[in-house]
Amino acid sequence: MSANLTDLRTPSLQRVIAELDELLEYKNEGYKDSVISRLPVEDWLSQIVIKAHRAQMSKSKEKLREELLDCANYCILTINKLDIEDYSPVI
Repeated sequence: MSANLTDLRTPSLQRVIAELDELLEYKNEGYKDSVISRLPVEDWLSQIVIKAHRAQMSKSKEKLREELLDCANYCILTINKLDIEDYSPVI
């Protein structure tokens, strides 16, 4: 029987979510204030693309995982920015 990867109640997914939260807090400790309010959404989207490309180029499972965690946190921060600001994509 295979694991249900979309069940948010699974212990492994809960561990990843907790790890994302810890990583975000750890990385934010190094800054005076939140950068999210200063940069436009397009810059955040670019960072997501950069992290995804770096993940593709990873030479180890550990590095791949690290880049994917960073990518996920950039996605979360970008969603948060969209939720608190009036944003309309340029088409």
